Amino acid sequence: MSAPFRAVVAVLLVAACPALAQGVSGTWSGPTGRITLKQSGKSVTGSAVMDGDNGTVSATVSGAKLSGSISYGGDKEAFVGTVSGDTLKLIFEGDEEGAETFTRGGKAAPAPAEEVDPEPMQAPKPAAPSAPMKAEPAPQVGAATGGVYKDEGGGWSIRAPANWRFGEKAGRVLFGSDTEAGLIVAWYAPGTTYEQLQQIAAQGINEDGMSLAPTGPAQPLQAPAGKALGVDLKGMGQNGQQLAARAVGVAGPNGAVAVLGITSPEQFKALRPKVDAMLKSAALFTPKAGAGAHLLRGTLCNYSGGSVASWSKRVSFDGRGHATAGSEMNFGGQFNDQYGNNTGGFVGYSGNANQESSGGSYTVSGNTVTVRLGGQAIVCSVHHRQQNGAISELMCDGKLYGAGLCD
Repeated sequence: MSAPFRAVVAVLLVAACPALAQGVSGTWSGPTGRITLKQSGKSVTGSAVMDGDNGTVSATVSGAKLSGSISYGGDKEAFVGTVSGDTLKLIFEGDEEGAETFTRGGKAAPAPAEEVDPEPMQAPKPAAPSAPMKAEPAPQVGAATGGVYKDEGGGWSIRAPANWRFGEKAGRVLFGSDTEAGLIVAWYAPGTTYEQLQQIAAQGINEDGMSLAPTGPAQPLQAPAGKALGVDLKGMGQNGQQLAARAVGVAGPNGAVAVLGITSPEQFKALRPKVDAMLKSAALFTPKAGAGAHLLRGTLCNYSGGSVASWSKRVSFDGRGHATAGSEMNFGGQFNDQYGNNTGGFVGYSGNANQESSGGSYTVSGNTVTVRLGGQAIVCSVHHRQQNGAISELMCDGKLYGAGLCD
């Protein structure tokens, strides 16, 4: 979560956009009956009781738009609609009265009564005055109570919200629900400090078609794992949809845990406390090296260069699962006048490959080595071993790192 953090967040937001439509799942009640829907990706299935008739629902969802049909025996009634928070509006084929509004979890309209002879119309009785609405107190946020994700090699863990599922992808942990809208992403960023969290929170996100800006300054939060903060953001996604997000982070001695929750503005009030509760559940601990970590000890380097400049990167492994990295660029050349005569030279350097500036961890599993540095998980393959099994060369992202390249 150091330098590449904003780009990583942008990628995560792109991946999260399809999940914003997951709020279609649930039971919806309206003036003509009740519809129960279950969404899987873009496919929606369910059942319906409309005007006393039982039917089945088949539909597809795209963003906030829903289209499909309700089948009653051999007949189908097509519809199109839109979803906004807990409101579903459907327009049925051939219905000249316009859209019907359904509410998630609301009471269904009563079944129509049998026809009777009309009676003289009477004026309706005035409704009893309702009690004034009281302001709701701010929710008390406790720790999350769902399943636990634990990264032994990275040295961190976090709990999911109750009844939410999670899975790991590209070094990030994605959390989602079948019945609640939104997506939550969590990850560990080795070496990131609280001060860096503050800088990142103030920048917002404006990359890869995403534009999210903080709605106010980041606020300090209480978290057992370390010093924490949180910030709310609002903006637009790639397809012009409105987004609301909550980003929180907690910094420990060797890095930070970040949690990002995104959803629609209508669902943000429900998602926000879940993100804060996950932050409270985060834990940082000493990483476990794994059975093969002792086979990778020492420094491996990658070198590339041309006639003017050269670049050297080095990664040091301690044999116990901890890694550090540094880099350096050297440049130099000659100055010539218009006649080709040498009039002097120049030389310089930037960085210092011999003084590692970023720390992280690594794990070894067979011929695969996963290195976690700078908020990224880099998967490398073993390129060469010694006769005793010790690893002396790695191939990472198509680049060779070897002990002999450090001279």
